[in-house]
Amino acid sequence: MQAITQVILTFIAIALVFLVVKPRLALVQDMQQQIATYSDAIDKATQYNSTVSNLKSRIDNLSAADKAALQTYMPNRVNVLMISRDIEAMVVESGMSLEDISADDADTSVSTIVGTAGGANDFGLVDYDSMIDPETGTAAVLSGSNLKTEALQDLVSRTFTLTALGSYDEFKQLLMNIESNTYPLRIISMSFVSEEDSDLTSYELTLRAFALTETTDQTQ
Repeated sequence: MQAITQVILTFIAIALVFLVVKPRLALVQDMQQQIATYSDAIDKATQYNSTVSNLKSRIDNLSAADKAALQTYMPNRVNVLMISRDIEAMVVESGMSLEDISADDADTSVSTIVGTAGGANDFGLVDYDSMIDPETGTAAVLSGSNLKTEALQDLVSRTFTLTALGSYDEFKQLLMNIESNTYPLRIISMSFVSEEDSDLTSYELTLRAFALTETTDQTQ
C-alpha cells in the first residue's frame, strides 16, 4: 500500500512540474524578456532625448548670424523666385547673357546625394576643362570619381533649367559661381551648342535645389 502511495505521489509531482511549474517558469522567462526589451527601449529613449537636448542646446548657443547661414544653406522651402533671381545674378556676374530660365512644375521628394566635384586645385576650384567632352558638348558632372558625396535623406528638390550665351571662360566662371553659392545647387547635366559665325556658345545647365519641406513660388 505504501509503495502504491509513493507511486501516486510521484505521478502527482511529475504532473505538477509539467502542468504548473514549467508554465510558470516559461511565464517568468517571458516577463524577463519583456522587462529587458522595455529597459532597452527606455535606454534608447533616454539616449535619444539626451541627443535632442544636446542638439537643441547647440542650436540655442548659435549666434544669429550662424542661424541665418544655416537657414540659407538648407532652407525649409525651395523659393523658386529667389533661386531664379540668384541664378540670373550668377549668370550676369560671369559675363554671360541669360537666354532662358525655368523651373519644373512640382517638388520631388528625394533621399538623394549631393556633394562637391573632385579634382579641385590648391585654391579649392575645380578644373572644369577636363570635365567637358568637346565632341558631344556634354559632361558627366558630380558623378562617379568626380564626386565626393554625403548622403542627405528625406529632402524636397526642385529642378531648374537655364540657357546662357557666352564664351567658354565665362561659362567656367559661371560654374565656379554655382559651386561657391551659399546654398547647394547640384548640376544634373550640361550641354552646349556653338553659334555659327560667332565666338560665343549657347550653354544649357540643369540644376537641382534642395529644401527640408516644400516649395514656395513667393519670396519670404
